Amino acid sequence: MMFENVVGHTAVKERLEGWFLADKVSHAYIFSGKRGVGKTTMARAFAQLLTNGSAADIIHITNEHYGIDSKTDIVAVDTIRAAAADMYMKPYFADKRVFIISSAEKMNVQAQNALLKIFEEPPAYCVIILVTQNDNMLLQTIRSRAITVRFSALEDSLVKDYVLKQGINAPEVVIRLSSGSIGTALELGENQELHDVLDTFVGMFKNIGNKSAYSVYSLIDYLQREKKNYEVLFDIMLIMLKDSLPGNKSELSIQGLNNKKVVRIIELVENTRNSFSFNADYNMAVSEMMLNILGEVNG
Repeated sequence: MMFENVVGHTAVKERLEGWFLADKVSHAYIFSGKRGVGKTTMARAFAQLLTNGSAADIIHITNEHYGIDSKTDIVAVDTIRAAAADMYMKPYFADKRVFIISSAEKMNVQAQNALLKIFEEPPAYCVIILVTQNDNMLLQTIRSRAITVRFSALEDSLVKDYVLKQGINAPEVVIRLSSGSIGTALELGENQELHDVLDTFVGMFKNIGNKSAYSVYSLIDYLQREKKNYEVLFDIMLIMLKDSLPGNKSELSIQGLNNKKVVRIIELVENTRNSFSFNADYNMAVSEMMLNILGEVNG
């Protein structure tokens, strides 16, 4: 099979291979999915296939590539205009020229409108691949003129195998936190300080089923001290709670909680995390959440 170096995404591989073999390659694709699942890797592999490995006919559109001075990572309209001129140049060695725009959702409206002109009258040899975490950030006129290919999260086993092959022995909690993203797993897997924080926190949070006030107050103190890591700590709380529901048992499950209590605690954790978006006081919100959790487990 083609794309052997891309981890997972069998259905996506079959679609791309089918279009290629049937000579039905579109002028534009949107590769959409969460960060780190392999969208850009697949875009590069597809570009290699379409150009028969001609590096000269694969262009990654960035501000730096076109010498556009930009203080942000937003793809500038001048960058798209410069790329548009390249898109009308015939391939050097291949039958196709492939243009890849990573983080395409960061194009502003002006840049997207400049790109739209190419989408409306594309050269026969030009293929554009927009890689994005959120295709809804692209103009509807862009989306309607491209084929959207969606990338789902990878299975934990695939992520774990890949990370191990890179020489990183990430603990199970890190693999679960990665939520099917190899990129996230690699970042978390190399952070030994975070491993220690997670290891300590998992051990503490498992004790909430013991109905101990001491355990809850210890968690309040720990969550407040580790405020900088609150996002992953809230993520792992939710993972552990959901693993405690019937049929989801794992080494992260919490003992001593019935189904109704788990559901109520999940709601407490989610509501508390959401409150931070509205500038809630972190220490106060965490204290209130954990005391309410104590009330639930003892109820």
